[in-house]
Amino acid sequence: MQGPDQDPTTEAIANEVSVVKLAKDLNDKKKSDGTWFVYILRCDDCTLYTGITNDLTRRCGQHNAGTASRYTRSRLPVVLVYQEVQASRSDALKRELAIKALSRQEKRRWFRGLASPNGEPTPNDLLAHQHPITRSH
Repeated sequence: MQGPDQDPTTEAIANEVSVVKLAKDLNDKKKSDGTWFVYILRCDDCTLYTGITNDLTRRCGQHNAGTASRYTRSRLPVVLVYQEVQASRSDALKRELAIKALSRQEKRRWFRGLASPNGEPTPNDLLAHQHPITRSH
């Protein structure tokens, strides 16, 4: 809306700048919401940790440095046993919640269905690792 002291050209330029800034902000949001990962770590005590990130290498390094999560900090080292790509942070969060809702037994059954095409260990192979310290329960 034009004020009594405002030049129509100045107002048009201001509106154009606002539209360009809004378009840039939306584009930046799309870029920052790019590829996300849902991941599962096996902790040293053989428990599982599920999380999301947009930089899996950095996040795994943070976990093993003890700076990513209070849960994993006391259960080092951690090993990445599963990862999947999601298109957005929102999709990754939804998938994370679905995975966290599974019991450990349900996760093991799910992992059994995953095959490694290149001969690398499957999530089930990595989960089979036993803690080196014998525990009495």
